[in-house]
Amino acid sequence: EALGPRLTVDTLTCLLANQVDPSQLKAMSPGKLVRYTVADGVDVQADQPYAEVEVMKMFMPLLAPAAGTLRWRLPEGSILAAGDLIATLDLADPAAVTTAEPFTGSFPPMGEPQLMSGGVDSWFAKALEAAQAIIAGYDQPVEAVVEDLLGTLDDPALPLLQWIDALSAVAARLPPDLADHLQEMTAEYRRVLEAVEAGTEADEELPPFPAPLLLATLDAAVQKARPAERGAVAAAVAPLQALAGQHA
Repeated sequence: EALGPRLTVDTLTCLLANQVDPSQLKAMSPGKLVRYTVADGVDVQADQPYAEVEVMKMFMPLLAPAAGTLRWRLPEGSILAAGDLIATLDLADPAAVTTAEPFTGSFPPMGEPQLMSGGVDSWFAKALEAAQAIIAGYDQPVEAVVEDLLGTLDDPALPLLQWIDALSAVAARLPPDLADHLQEMTAEYRRVLEAVEAGTEADEELPPFPAPLLLATLDAAVQKARPAERGAVAAAVAPLQALAGQHA
């Protein structure tokens, strides 16, 4: 950007401002340099208009940030991009330039590294985050990310592990009988999956994850709730409905 690099991490944004140099008269946004209002080599005062630009079909003046002698770098009629150098100022007060200072402090301790869980749900979350970063324009090993994403999606343990994690997060807000019933509905899938992975029942066919039945049970629970409690029950089961819907 014209003001300097902008760094965004999650929901936090930090503008790494360029040094303050009023001798560099740069375009702050795309537009057109319509006309000069001050000739080349003429002295200007701070806040004095020196040019007129057109931005989004609006005409507005450009104001000198400090006193000095104007030196044009672009002709009238030039198409401007953000950051283009329009003119320079031979400053009356060279001390008006504020330069960036090197950081001489130290960073806080980062703490111990966190080990990632070996569950396929954790690997899926990591691969999904990397894929979203690629879509957002960040540099990631595309082929490796796609391979990890498809590999975790094909793992039959993924829906079960995601369901266990989601259910444990909301179980305390569900009616006790509903929480127990939801856990029982996945018990057979879990039993067969563990047997197949352990090799004790290699010939047993793994049933599909019971996502449709889970959705029907959740919908019925909301409908059966008393009117005064229906809103709370619906809010509590919403994450489970969303997850079951992804695997239905």
